[in-house]
Amino acid sequence: MKQEIINKVEWQSPEKNPPYESQFFVAVKYPNGLGTYDLLPWDGEKWVINYTAEIVGWVALQDFMNSIKAGWPEWDTCDLGESSDSDDPDEFVEVTGDD
Repeated sequence: MKQEIINKVEWQSPEKNPPYESQFFVAVKYPNGLGTYDLLPWDGEKWVINYTAEIVGWVALQDFMNSIKAGWPEWDTCDLGESSDSDDPDEFVEVTGDD
């Protein structure tokens, strides 16, 4: 049974090393032939993986996130208060964790 790919990602070959240290979305294949997806760190030289599997493709996490349309949980509400049509930049207040 072939599945339709709705949002295709541009997989990178496992022979190509990622350009920077970071987490990447990877396709892995287990020794038994089954496969799955995972988020794995690349340390600049190798994949940091604590189980036996072969990386068969990878994509930058941001590229993966850009390819999906997940929406947002409908039960999470955000009250932005009254909107203003004013162009006054002083009305914007940045909230930070610093006191």
